[in-house]
Amino acid sequence: MSPTSSSPARCSSRGGRADVRRTWPGTCWGSPWPTPGGTRHPVGWADRVGDVLSPTGRGRYGGAVSTDTPGPVAALPEVRHALRTATHDLLGDTIQVSDDDWGGPSGLPGWTRAELAAHIARHADAVRGVIEGALRGEDVPLYPTPEARESAIRAGAGRDGLAIQEDLDASSSALEDTFDRIHDWTMPVLFRGTRVPVAALALGRLAEVAIHHIDLAIGAGFGDLDPDVAVLVLGWAVERIGSKPDAPALRLVAPDGREWTTPAVDDAGPTQVSADPAQLLGWLAGRLPADAVSGADGVVVPSW
Repeated sequence: MSPTSSSPARCSSRGGRADVRRTWPGTCWGSPWPTPGGTRHPVGWADRVGDVLSPTGRGRYGGAVSTDTPGPVAALPEVRHALRTATHDLLGDTIQVSDDDWGGPSGLPGWTRAELAAHIARHADAVRGVIEGALRGEDVPLYPTPEARESAIRAGAGRDGLAIQEDLDASSSALEDTFDRIHDWTMPVLFRGTRVPVAALALGRLAEVAIHHIDLAIGAGFGDLDPDVAVLVLGWAVERIGSKPDAPALRLVAPDGREWTTPAVDDAGPTQVSADPAQLLGWLAGRLPADAVSGADGVVVPSW
């Protein structure tokens, strides 16, 4: 049943994944674009990489959010290493997927694995286009139109397994080569109407690869995330959530004592939620239920 504007979205369980419920209307959390079958969902987190730096400058970049994760420019060496790790892990799993399994459902309702893989590949191409435009002194949109994006996903999803794997590999490699051409990672790029340092695109791409790898439902879970990848993406997620006017006041605590907090909006103070960084990320992303972490009962996390 497709979400409607009058009821909260419900992303159904697939392969043992918990149902995901959120309070915004008509949105399946994490839906990268209109469902290729024709049902349009409002843009989810995967389409908002360009908002890594909010227009108001809140979050890590303005001090409203406290995290044990540095911003994208300061963390660039770690981010690029983590992106290579996450991409390597993704490609190591996707090479084992059969043609039949590519046509099966992913963890995102209404999306096959092939469609989601095509989205991951086209996202790499889109980010590369933005960067190459900036290097030429031009503003290039991430996607020309919503229709062009959806058409590209459909085209990519119609390939056999080997072609899908080659597409994922080639698009990721081309983006990595483009990253290698950047000398000034503070260079501003226009990304979804906001000027951000180009380093933010690397961090956004890391989140895209890491979480959608799990969304492919090919065996990887949040417990399989490389610890460094989990920490970096968690810090990014906390910044995104902390920039929202309806963000809950949270104090996220890892077993080793690291903390990530969003600002308190009243005198009640933050709600403490405890788990390892990967589990915290899975909960914030709406992929894991509240009982996967400690202290999250009743907490509503806004779309980020």
